[in-house]
Amino acid sequence: MNRAINWISSIDSHNDRELALLESKMATFYRDNPSYYGDVDFATSGWINDPVNQDIVRHALSRSRILEVGCGAARILDHYPELAKRYTGVDFSPAQLAQNRSRHPAATFVQLTEPGHLPLPNSDFDCVFSIFVLEHTVRPRHFLVLRGISWHGLADSGPAMA
Repeated sequence: MNRAINWISSIDSHNDRELALLESKMATFYRDNPSYYGDVDFATSGWINDPVNQDIVRHALSRSRILEVGCGAARILDHYPELAKRYTGVDFSPAQLAQNRSRHPAATFVQLTEPGHLPLPNSDFDCVFSIFVLEHTVRPRHFLVLRGISWHGLADSGPAMA
């Protein structure tokens, strides 16, 4: 197989059409490939051992409204089920979200349908985090200021961790 990489700027407006097409293809891949989530589900023990994850946990335990962008299997809830009633996870895969709802019925799970837009009411979350997602975004700059909920739209004392 011969592959070529075509680097383009995600902040140059001349590339918007090509970037939108790539975003659409990636959203379809994440939505329609349930095996992908199992293939990348290697971070389970990280919620106990990893210092970065432990920092997220430390913040989340003291917050009332928690949002995980790109929740995958929502592994934080496996180790900290007491967060479920305060937790909202968003991701593309309806199959993964159905599994999450079955495993964590007290939590809220919402399907992403459009890259860069969170289909949530304009809610205030006081803790927003995302793990292993930024590197999968076509427009990292847009990801950091999502339409619908902005990282800077957090409650005054809320941490945002990506």
